[in-house]
Amino acid sequence: MGIRIITDSASDFDPAAARRRGVDIVSMSIQFGGASFLDGKSITHDVFYKLLREGNKTPSTSQPTPADFLQLFQEAKANRDQVVAVLLSGDLSGTLQSAVIAKEMCEYDPIYIVDSRSVTAGIQILVNHACKLRDSGLDAAGIARELERLRDGIRIFAVLDTLEYLRRGGRLSGFQAGLGAVTKLKPLVTVREGKVVIAAKAFGVGAAVKQLVKQVEAHPVDDAFPSYFLYTDDKSRDQLLLPQLKEEHPFTYENAAWGAKLMVWGFFKKMVVADQLAVLIVDPVYQNLGKYEGGALVLATCAFAFQVYCDFGGYSDIARGAARMMGVDLMVNFKSPYFFSHSIGNYWQRNHISLSRWFTEYVYIPLGGSRKGRVKQYWFTTVTFFLSGLWHGAEWSFVVWGLLQAVYLNLERAFHRGKEPPKSPPLHLLAIVTTFALSCFSLIFFRAANIEEALYVVRHLLWGIGSPALYVKTALSTLNPGMIETAVLAGALLLLFLFDLADERTDAIAMVSRWPVAIRWACYLGLVMIVLVFGVYGPGYDVKAFTYFQF
Repeated sequence: MGIRIITDSASDFDPAAARRRGVDIVSMSIQFGGASFLDGKSITHDVFYKLLREGNKTPSTSQPTPADFLQLFQEAKANRDQVVAVLLSGDLSGTLQSAVIAKEMCEYDPIYIVDSRSVTAGIQILVNHACKLRDSGLDAAGIARELERLRDGIRIFAVLDTLEYLRRGGRLSGFQAGLGAVTKLKPLVTVREGKVVIAAKAFGVGAAVKQLVKQVEAHPVDDAFPSYFLYTDDKSRDQLLLPQLKEEHPFTYENAAWGAKLMVWGFFKKMVVADQLAVLIVDPVYQNLGKYEGGALVLATCAFAFQVYCDFGGYSDIARGAARMMGVDLMVNFKSPYFFSHSIGNYWQRNHISLSRWFTEYVYIPLGGSRKGRVKQYWFTTVTFFLSGLWHGAEWSFVVWGLLQAVYLNLERAFHRGKEPPKSPPLHLLAIVTTFALSCFSLIFFRAANIEEALYVVRHLLWGIGSPALYVKTALSTLNPGMIETAVLAGALLLLFLFDLADERTDAIAMVSRWPVAIRWACYLGLVMIVLVFGVYGPGYDVKAFTYFQF
């Protein structure tokens, strides 16, 4: 006599894990077109998502029949086992009702059917807890009562990254889905009282993340139960991260020290370089364009390039450092895009690497990439960067920014330029300066509030260039950030260059860590003091949100 734990395939329980825990899974039926599959048995999750991506029809599901449950219940009855069945929310499926009917047909009382009022990982949490209670010696009735007490404390939040499947399923019209795609609408859904409802709406991934954080903060986490934060169908990416999350990571001084150093460097880039550039140069100019012309516009645009790099690059370093302290390695997202890029192609191998890879793998390559001839490759590049522009915002200025990237890359390919840096040092330096200039020109359209303001900057960019000395002097005197602020920015940019130069040749943090104790600790403490003084309390400071959170 024992206790059998039963659940359904809506729990997304791994079959191998279920066997180890002694859990029986009753499969739902999935129909794709004319084909029918048993969830988790004749179709795996990988195949399901492949069919979902490649097909143009939405699959339908059928609840398990009473007969599916009856077989397991009769086996339990024959062995005089007690049964606890933890099933998909009764408000979302008839699975629960099938189990109730099967219990009546079996005429066996020690069967306890628990409505999880949840889905997927929420059911898993209850099933895993049921296994622990069973192993501790609690009877089936006690397990069921405990699960019913705990179920309302489970919270599930999910961001829908695409509205395409809502359109396919008829829940949205084509126009609504298209409008949502252009505006980057990301609905945040939750399970409430057994039903899936919209908890909030956000525009852009950054805003969606903020909404997720807000929801988590509103519902304190019970450390006695697991929390699930990640899901991805992209195996090329999840294999980089998920194996690390499944492993145990005991605390080590090396990881904690390396992570702390990278986090401090990230705070320096964000708070000392990016924020000061925004407050002292970029925002004063771009928020009052009518007052500026010539060199001031050039200086503000160049400053904006480093603001974006240090803002998002700093944010990435802080995230990587925090993960490293917990023993997890995250990918590098920026590799000195402005100091060492010798072509636009090379620039996009160094700048916002995760986004570049995503558009390459999910837009450019599926279109045909470089496999269908040179002319089509130019077209695929144009489409990819056009969509990249729209991804950043539904504004013509972003579209122009994206199309400029495509023009740059197509011209490089047409003239077979950019794959390898020039061997001559002067030509190599010229290539870096040219790449930086082209990138900055496109950033005019990225930073300007709209296409009209961007065109104003373009028209007035070279006013007064006939007298170079006066051109520069006027720019500096017009902006006039102050001697102390200028010295701080100059020193910060020099330090940024030296760090990136070291990182280009080796691991900069590892290099500093090998220096004599007195010297490296002087560097650590000095950097912390710079962040505290000039990043937080420096003159003219203003709290700035992370730039990329708006996208």
